[in-house]
Amino acid sequence: MKDDWLAAFMMSSILLNPQLIIYSAALGQTVLIVRIVSCFLCGSFAGILVRVYLGCGKKRRSFLISVALRSQRAGMWIPILSCVS
Repeated sequence: MKDDWLAAFMMSSILLNPQLIIYSAALGQTVLIVRIVSCFLCGSFAGILVRVYLGCGKKRRSFLISVALRSQRAGMWIPILSCVS
């Protein structure tokens, strides 16, 4: 899965929590509409940011799932956020 799609899904899925949708609906139709529109916009914005800042304009492997792109610091594995061709 591409990083930009994953970022958009992660951002939107957190904001579209069913409990929060129910609470928003209880507060009124306007609040519910604002929540749904803001979820769409935040998810889209997250996907665009990941594509622009981590894409670097060339095809590369995913830094979120590639084991080869991880580095060990202080005994903890962390992803390397640089572009790799």
